[in-house]
Amino acid sequence: MRPGAKAVIGGGVGTGYPEWARREHIARRLADGGRDGPEALRDFLRLHSPEMLGGWARAAGIPEFEVKGETEPLPDGTQAPLGFWLGFVKQVAEADRADGSGRTRPE
Repeated sequence: MRPGAKAVIGGGVGTGYPEWARREHIARRLADGGRDGPEALRDFLRLHSPEMLGGWARAAGIPEFEVKGETEPLPDGTQAPLGFWLGFVKQVAEADRADGSGRTRPE
């Protein structure tokens, strides 16, 4: 990415999806998780959480980012992830500020 470029990483179904598609997404996720047992479903929900996505961004060294997400309440009180997105801007290095080229100069 060029310095100053914006990126969004993630996936799922957002508010632009029709209600029937959102419901189908949840039903499939529950069926997949239910097939492997309740622990597998809990692990899936934990791995697909905004907290986990933010942790991965911090571990990758992204200093500033925003996590947006949508969930749907389940009958057991948990939240089913419909989609999560990580947005960030690539930082501008000092070398890029010096010449304005948008390219990192070799050392």
